[in-house]
Amino acid sequence: MIGNNKPHLELVPPPEGSLEDLKIDIHNGKGSVDKLKEALRTGEITKEKFDELRDELEERNAVKLEQSEAMVGRLELEIDHLKIALGNAGADELTGLHTRKIFNERLDASIEELAMFGDQRPPSNRVGIVLILIDLDNLKKFNDVNYTFAGDEALVALAKRLKDVFRDDDILARYGGDEFAVLLKIDSDKNVSDEKFKELIQEKREEINNLLFIEIDVNDGNGGTKKEIVPVTAALGHIVERKSKNPVTDKKFIKTIKQLMNAANENLDKDKKDLGVKDARIAKARKALGLS
Repeated sequence: MIGNNKPHLELVPPPEGSLEDLKIDIHNGKGSVDKLKEALRTGEITKEKFDELRDELEERNAVKLEQSEAMVGRLELEIDHLKIALGNAGADELTGLHTRKIFNERLDASIEELAMFGDQRPPSNRVGIVLILIDLDNLKKFNDVNYTFAGDEALVALAKRLKDVFRDDDILARYGGDEFAVLLKIDSDKNVSDEKFKELIQEKREEINNLLFIEIDVNDGNGGTKKEIVPVTAALGHIVERKSKNPVTDKKFIKTIKQLMNAANENLDKDKKDLGVKDARIAKARKALGLS
């Protein structure tokens, strides 16, 4: 009978692995809305799965855009760093170190990098920040009547010492007046204790203040001048920032430049304003130099 001659229709299942292929493409950054639309049109995925994959794709694209913008910012600052090294951009005239403006830009880029990647990177490539503030002791005393231009000499001597103590890729700046700033990038492995970081900072403090001095002309009391060795010492404070965040779910906890600076300044004040600590530092320097 004619009624029994209707063609037999079979539902063709989606090609095996097509859904997994779409997921892999999205994970590898090769997915697109057009691919998802085509898969929906051909029946390879359901409308519900289309919505789910599209949301995942948009989320990953948003993260990639943030990472790309952060990378562009870091590359631009690297160019500034190279310009300074070549003498074509603003460096501090007296010391040759980075200016405050450049340092803040580099610090901001490092904060962005930590916020963007943090512990999402493999353990061998995690990044943390150590911000160190260094304050020259007794700049006013250097600049007293008998110490004409001695303040500048002391600042230059300290800047040279910082270049010797820290690595070439660490960021050094004269932050203002008698204050210097250093930015280190370190392994943020959580197995590294805070005590280890304190030991590192103490080592740097010792190296900075070890046998550092200038030789200046001072009044001899008879209308002439004489040479005098004056130790150059500095206080030091630091803050370690090695937290990470998930760039999709957590937008808040990475510190700002102001917060990091305030925290480092609090530690600097403990080293700078405690007269007992300061006097002991200067006395130790004088003794090492064979001075009374």
